[in-house]
Amino acid sequence: MHHRPKDSTQVQRRWARALLVLMGLALAWLGPQARAEDVAITLPSGIMAKARLQRGAPDRPAVLILHGFLQTYEFPMVRRLADALAEDGYTVLTPNLSLDIDRRSQSLACEAIHTHTLEGETAELWAWIDWLAGQTQAPILVMGHSTGGLQVLAQTATRPHPRTRGIILISLAYFGPGPVNLESAADLARAEADLAQGRSDPQVYALSFCQRYPTLPAAYLSYVHWGATRSHEAIAGLAGTPLALVLGTGDSRLDWDWVARLEATGTRIRRVDGANHFFDSGHEFDLWDAVGDSLSLLGLGP
Repeated sequence: MHHRPKDSTQVQRRWARALLVLMGLALAWLGPQARAEDVAITLPSGIMAKARLQRGAPDRPAVLILHGFLQTYEFPMVRRLADALAEDGYTVLTPNLSLDIDRRSQSLACEAIHTHTLEGETAELWAWIDWLAGQTQAPILVMGHSTGGLQVLAQTATRPHPRTRGIILISLAYFGPGPVNLESAADLARAEADLAQGRSDPQVYALSFCQRYPTLPAAYLSYVHWGATRSHEAIAGLAGTPLALVLGTGDSRLDWDWVARLEATGTRIRRVDGANHFFDSGHEFDLWDAVGDSLSLLGLGP
């Protein structure tokens, strides 16, 4: 039996259709990352700070997500949460705090010389919210993980941006003595003494998970002064701001008596059973659900 040769045009069309299908599958697999773009702003210091932007539907709120201590927007939990929200149609901005490093793109080691301050970071966060406000007319929600949540809290409490419509704090962590923080009352007293003596050279203290953290006394104190009491007072003082906490019940970094006192103030807290500080080990979908519930609770959900 003889087979009729296929028309070359027909073959080319089939190959073209197959290529389009493969490209569609690749884009679906890559998801929001394929639509992400790198953006940057120049800070008053002249340092350039970087962020990743994923544009969403104009009728959905814009979400800014801030990473934790010394990390970047590539931190796995932050990146996956950003992708999940972008997949749902939200515009998502994930900045890298500069930490006084031009175009910083990598996490910073504990042992590096640290000149950055919490006040400088909250000013940088405000600048990113302002930049995002210039990109969209949608409501803006600001979200932070761990000490990124504390920086969101500090910025909102001290210099709120008029376009911010709510904040979500995930695995909120404060500085100063705590369940697993390495800093101590002795570190605080030594830093205050170093500052009073006018020491302007880096000193080595402990901070957060860093056993050795070389920094200036004033810079160190800018973080440690945001401890349990000040954080509690800041949250209580934001009674008029739509605010929610998302916490894992397996988070060993949390003082649960402190959480209970927060809850007594009427703070909205969404608990995720068994999740740790990073919502890993199968809890990332629970995190996405909890964030979605919190967005709806704050009037910013679908």
